[in-house]
Amino acid sequence: LERLGMADEAKMQGGVENGGGEGEEGGRKRARPKLELLRALQRNHITHIPFETLDLHVKKDITLSTDRLLDKMVYHSRGGFCYELCFLFAWLLKEFAFDLKVHASDVWMGEWVNNIHVIIIVHLEEEEAKSEDESGMRSMRKGKSFLVDVGFSESPLTPLPFDRDMPEGEGPELEDEEDGYKHRFVRQGDQVILQRKVVKGLGMNQEAATWRNRIRFNPSKEAGEEEIARGLEFVQRNERIFFNTFSPNHQPWLQIAQNGARWSLLGKKLTKTPFPRQLGDEEEDQRVERRIESEEEYKQVLRDRFSIVLEGPEFDSLPLFQ
Repeated sequence: LERLGMADEAKMQGGVENGGGEGEEGGRKRARPKLELLRALQRNHITHIPFETLDLHVKKDITLSTDRLLDKMVYHSRGGFCYELCFLFAWLLKEFAFDLKVHASDVWMGEWVNNIHVIIIVHLEEEEAKSEDESGMRSMRKGKSFLVDVGFSESPLTPLPFDRDMPEGEGPELEDEEDGYKHRFVRQGDQVILQRKVVKGLGMNQEAATWRNRIRFNPSKEAGEEEIARGLEFVQRNERIFFNTFSPNHQPWLQIAQNGARWSLLGKKLTKTPFPRQLGDEEEDQRVERRIESEEEYKQVLRDRFSIVLEGPEFDSLPLFQ
């Protein structure tokens, strides 16, 4: 939690022990998870642990063991790509006794590419007091589900409320309270598509906008081990994935959300894109782009912007600069 900059905040939430929760594990009482804690964990995960594909750039094999993920992203302050980020975050949520399932998802790349991403659906219980004849007040339970995605490019900073039984068609517009981006779910048979509203130009009050597909998943089907293994293999070795070394247009990619903007380092180009909420009604292009000229400058950007210090002989000379 110190890696997420929120050890004190987590303690105040009472997420691990005490706090009037129910259920016991290892002799400790666990508090019932709260939406406020889920929001804080997701926001801080995305703003502290970058999306990055540097291991793929030097052809390191990726595994999803918890020990490896903790060693890389927590103890050595690295980031990871979608599968690594998702499974690290799923482990963290389970430590706080969240009820969750990991789902395989497809990604829109001009057409749907199947099973190359993973997302988390978290179910939270709410209490609703209802009056009873003999017993007075009784606590009844109902629940809400949320889609949590910490591993996609420009991931929402907050959980998106999601109705697993939503009817066919388009759901309501959902605005991310942290960054101002807008999303919606679209039901098509047993599949649900997450779309994001893309506005032409800048500013919060633009009218010309289109909804673009991002991911697609089956909310009734939890990802199995074989499905996860196939997806992980595809992302590491298929030439359609531009950030692995099998792609003819291969470029390493890093991204992190910080201080009201999203920073992206794609190949040798560093870009800062302010969130819509930061732009307000501004019409001028607020993006900042910078070309990285040398490997020394590149590694300095990794340290200064993404808090990454590369370790190991495989990173002594990056293929990007050869």
